[in-house]
Amino acid sequence: MEQPWDLLFPQLWPTCTWSFKHSAPLKPVLWKRYVDDTFCIVKKGSEKHLLDHLNSVKPSIKFTIESEEDSKLCTFYGLLIKERESDGMLTSTVYRKNTHTPSYLHFKSHHPNHVKRGVVRCLYQRTRRLTNMSENLKEEEKHLHKVLQSNGYDYATIRAGSKELPSQDHTNTEQEKGLILTIPYIAGLSESIQRVCRDFDIKTAFRWGKTLRSYLTKVKDTIPITTESSIVYNIPCSCGKAYIGETRASRMLAVHAACKSPSRI
Repeated sequence: MEQPWDLLFPQLWPTCTWSFKHSAPLKPVLWKRYVDDTFCIVKKGSEKHLLDHLNSVKPSIKFTIESEEDSKLCTFYGLLIKERESDGMLTSTVYRKNTHTPSYLHFKSHHPNHVKRGVVRCLYQRTRRLTNMSENLKEEEKHLHKVLQSNGYDYATIRAGSKELPSQDHTNTEQEKGLILTIPYIAGLSESIQRVCRDFDIKTAFRWGKTLRSYLTKVKDTIPITTESSIVYNIPCSCGKAYIGETRASRMLAVHAACKSPSRI
């Protein structure tokens, strides 16, 4: 780049995009939006004028700016975008917050092996998709290898999960027919049952059984069905019709209201 360009607009209201593009006095060089975040490149020094225009499109919506700092164009949906000093090319790598803790599913946890392999594969695939320079990719892969080892993963599992998978053909949408057996997951036993079922062309799916925590703890109190509010209810009638409605009152009150108003049924 001949001169520094930078601007990042987080928390952008999506419907303002159309009005902005047609009414902005200063058109940005690059405008990339995803949901409520927008990565925008304009000439340095004009970002204040652009911000004022965005805030004037919808006065009830206030925009914020995160500008370039130390050749870093901040973050954009998991990306840390930087400007290379040699030629000004934009490079991207994985972004981690300062509060990030490298804690993932531990290898010794009570989970199926394919789930643990999926953790390794997912992390490496995410790194390859977000990193566009070979030197950054090598650093990220070394970081992942070290983090996974600290979470108990052995070298063989990390190596198998770090391999790039061949592209798959998703054009065939027909689902394969066959029996599916759902069983509780018990380490060692469930895998043996899965191997036996595979010989008979039976697919297996694991589910979690009751644990001590599920018996002793309840995150939310159970609400009686007669005291629930903001619900859609269906009240049948002897004539064969039914009354369907939505109310903010409790279900019991809705039932009494329907009984007092037979003309609405």
